[in-house]
Amino acid sequence: MLRVFFPAVFLLAASLQGALAESRDRLDGFNGVSFGTTYADAKRALGATAKEDSKVTGAHKTIKTLLVDMTLDGQVYRDAFIFGSAGRLSRVAITPKNVAFGKDQAACDAAGAAMVESLLAKYGAPTTDTTDGGGRTLTFTFKDKNEIEASLDFGPFGCLTYAAVYTPAGKNQ
Repeated sequence: MLRVFFPAVFLLAASLQGALAESRDRLDGFNGVSFGTTYADAKRALGATAKEDSKVTGAHKTIKTLLVDMTLDGQVYRDAFIFGSAGRLSRVAITPKNVAFGKDQAACDAAGAAMVESLLAKYGAPTTDTTDGGGRTLTFTFKDKNEIEASLDFGPFGCLTYAAVYTPAGKNQ
């Protein structure tokens, strides 16, 4: 029985690894909105629940942002669709809404663990996984150079856990 079981497990693991590797070819965008989409087109695609917002950068440029709440795996997230200096989508910041800046470390840790579990299930092992000063950052790099970064941290300002989905141009926005 064991002779049949181990080869079957090996074949299953190999096929899953191949499927996971394929899912890392391209990262086109997030929640049905592709990178490079204009603000107006993204607002139409996201619907009436998208709230207009903006952020001022260090260079005193105003960058338009759309805020949308979504539920994924039972967790409510606030998604900030950020449109770079060219006015096109280049970054999405995803924050667990119920714990953002909250002081409950156990809830923060649980939200971060759920987010990481979801990313690992979808994309496999991260490209990098680093720990620094009590926080943890995982980066998933795709063949098209777009990335997902998950940062799990609890500090003086409370829960700072988030994920960011971005193009190379949107990495530091």
